[in-house]
Amino acid sequence: MDVEKVAALLILLAIPYFYGLIGLEILYAKWKGRKVYRLNDSITDINMGILDRTLDIFAKVAVIGAYILCYESFHLLEIGLNSPVAWIVAFVLVDFCFYWSHRMCHTINFLWACHVVHHSSEEMNLTVALRQSATESLFTWTFYLPLAFIGFPWPMWVICYQINLLYQFWVHTQMVGKLGPVEWIMNTPSHHRVHHGADEKYIDKNHAGVFIIWDRMFGTFQEEEEDPTYGIVTPLRSWNPIWGHLHYWVRLFNLSRSAKRLKEKVLVWVKSPPWLPEGVEPTPPEKTVRYRTYQKFDIPIGKGLTAYTFLQFLTLMGLVSALMFTEQTLPFGEKFLAAMMILWALLSVGGLLERKRWALISEFFRVPAMILLLSAGTVRMGFLSSARIPIGAAFFATVGLLFLVWAISLRREFSEPLLDPSSIEVTEAENLAK
Repeated sequence: MDVEKVAALLILLAIPYFYGLIGLEILYAKWKGRKVYRLNDSITDINMGILDRTLDIFAKVAVIGAYILCYESFHLLEIGLNSPVAWIVAFVLVDFCFYWSHRMCHTINFLWACHVVHHSSEEMNLTVALRQSATESLFTWTFYLPLAFIGFPWPMWVICYQINLLYQFWVHTQMVGKLGPVEWIMNTPSHHRVHHGADEKYIDKNHAGVFIIWDRMFGTFQEEEEDPTYGIVTPLRSWNPIWGHLHYWVRLFNLSRSAKRLKEKVLVWVKSPPWLPEGVEPTPPEKTVRYRTYQKFDIPIGKGLTAYTFLQFLTLMGLVSALMFTEQTLPFGEKFLAAMMILWALLSVGGLLERKRWALISEFFRVPAMILLLSAGTVRMGFLSSARIPIGAAFFATVGLLFLVWAISLRREFSEPLLDPSSIEVTEAENLAK
């Protein structure tokens, strides 16, 4: 069994399913008169996921290799891949391990620094499910090692884990209410909305992946009561997916540096998020979530810049899709080059959404580089015969030139002052009236 191909195929087959459901959710929300999507937030959700998928191409070899090493060295039982009962037991145990890894990600600071990426959106919709951390799996794979010691082969773990993650996609929605008796056993949208709430009563509750029974058994279950306030206690306030991955690491580094004793400098990384070294003041209230009394982070941009950024985002998605389809056949150097271009594009799209001047300057270098990469990739994959290469080159050069002219036409937007509505405090009565 070529499990890497099976696992990759599960993700690739799920992509149309993901975007189809996102489209249906958008239409259903519009029909119901509810605004649950914002383009800038959803693009950032997907960009976080793109970063995760891109880095996973390189990291998964080490993670799976470590599991295999532990299995071959210590496993107790010989469990065959042809046993249906073994697959069912493995699926349940994978979910049990997921519960504990997820719970620890909310309990230990350096794990929260990875996992906070997933909670940093101030919305709750299906694109939030794609807002995944690129670094979390580098640590959480260790929670699945008991399966290796028992004797579950690595193909069983990988496939059950992927199915577990695919199930969790649909629970990231506001458009599905409570589901009656199903909620006694299964994780549902209602349960998971609680998990994404930044309200005090909802924090660190409902860590389930597939089965909510673990939360009920271990005291972390919370029923959905009031509508949650989505996001994190100290809001991210950025559309930059790289900063979204780094901001809490920077906070921990600064806390560790400010601690007076060596012991506290170390404890910062393993204590829970609320813990602070002696003498360090809590984050000022104005920098934390004012529940239901603040406006979400947003930076208004014009229609032209919106269209340009969205088109660059679509180009980025095309590049990522091509990399995912060819990752097993591409030489390492070509994969690395494609990954670097993806990271560059992620930075640029985030910067454009924030109207950063450096992002506009970056476009004059990134667009030609992207055009060259796409041109070379088209030839490399045989989409252009030798006779048609000049035609293809002319086409790509024209597209690149049009993009650059378009970018120049947008320069005025980057000279206008920014207004961040999230900095404007509103009263609770005004907010609820909206």
